[in-house]
Amino acid sequence: MQVQLIGHATVLLKDKDFSFVCDPWLVGDYVNNCTVWQYPPREFGIEKLKKFKYIYISHDHEDHCNAQTLKKINKKTPIFILKFKENRNLIRRLKEMKFTNVTEIDAWKKYRIDQDTSITIFPSDQGFVDSSALIEYKGQNIYHGNDCILYPNTIKKISKLAKIDIAFMPYAGFSGFPSSYEFSYKLKKRLAEKKKREGLKSFYEAVKLLRPSKAVPAAGDLIIVGKGKAWINYFDRASPLEAIRKAPSKIKSRLIDMRPGDIFTKDKGIKKYRAVQKWKYNTKDQEKFYAQPHVKKEVERYNNWILNLNINNINFNDLVIEFFKKALNKKIVNKLKNYKFQLISKNVERNLNIILLIDFGKKKITKLEKPTKKYTKKIIIDPFVLCRIIRHEILWGDAYCGLFMKLHRKPSNNYNLNFWRWFYGTDELKINYSKYFGK
Repeated sequence: MQVQLIGHATVLLKDKDFSFVCDPWLVGDYVNNCTVWQYPPREFGIEKLKKFKYIYISHDHEDHCNAQTLKKINKKTPIFILKFKENRNLIRRLKEMKFTNVTEIDAWKKYRIDQDTSITIFPSDQGFVDSSALIEYKGQNIYHGNDCILYPNTIKKISKLAKIDIAFMPYAGFSGFPSSYEFSYKLKKRLAEKKKREGLKSFYEAVKLLRPSKAVPAAGDLIIVGKGKAWINYFDRASPLEAIRKAPSKIKSRLIDMRPGDIFTKDKGIKKYRAVQKWKYNTKDQEKFYAQPHVKKEVERYNNWILNLNINNINFNDLVIEFFKKALNKKIVNKLKNYKFQLISKNVERNLNIILLIDFGKKKITKLEKPTKKYTKKIIIDPFVLCRIIRHEILWGDAYCGLFMKLHRKPSNNYNLNFWRWFYGTDELKINYSKYFGK
């Protein structure tokens, strides 16, 4: 069997009469905020890979559950996902796209797909709607880690299930922190270095505990495009090559650099798709990538799409308040008793403006006339991006990673995981948003 990295988290397992794709992203070059692009770019996509016997989807983010790709895949194709109570957004999306063969699998339960193939799916230890998977096929074992954060004891437990031949593992968290925060540059730099250092430490520890024959630093190969933004890309996270270069000697021989198109086989190792890499992990090449006409054209088209919504300020205010009122019904709110969240959304040119303060302790939403300094978390976001999120056309996570939001928190080291569980959980909320928008 061959294991091919198509790009980012898309991994293809293929053999005669067998094909199993993980997190298919085979159409388009960017996720749905258009500032975040796959880099190095995919060498080929749906035009070459049209049919799959099986599909595994780890979670509902667009770079793992790509809508444009799934539209072109046979709707009877068996899809395997984690059975998870907060996974409703992924289920909703697959249902809307008319897939008829979706199997939800209990966490940690080995599921026999056919005589030669099985899959075991593991939930994120941090409670996010995410998963990773161990796929076994004819005595070969592949671990697909994508973005799934697991604690050391969990990884050690997985290592006892099978001897893993190759593991695609997270090594660098892709988010808007700390670049999008209103911290001083000195504090941002200190936090960025800490984030990069901790990310690599976690990756190395995971490789040590999982003990795969080969490990690939994967799913971190995205870049933010835009004039003067290339510096951000490795400001708070390592490139795959840096992750390999800095690895401890005890695990360094296990690590391999796979680029889009590269193939791994158990007996022969890596077969490179390109002998000489076209794109390098540096600022110069990333600026060159953004300067390409097709990239700039797509960014402009997307920015026009964002603004193409007909909504007045009264309806905008009512929409946002209804959305967050429903969000306060989520049980996780009970764990945020002393937390105050301020949302500021303003577009002067289109006369849209709202400022909300959500007091989780009192489960109260207050509409403010002007911003307050009495908050724990503050998020500033354009009204049209916010509307697209409420309409399920953009995910919070994509807006955050693409620097479509500005944030602040007090104190600066006050990271609250429960807030993010609540925040990202609002992606699944269902409200009748259509009544707020003109035709």
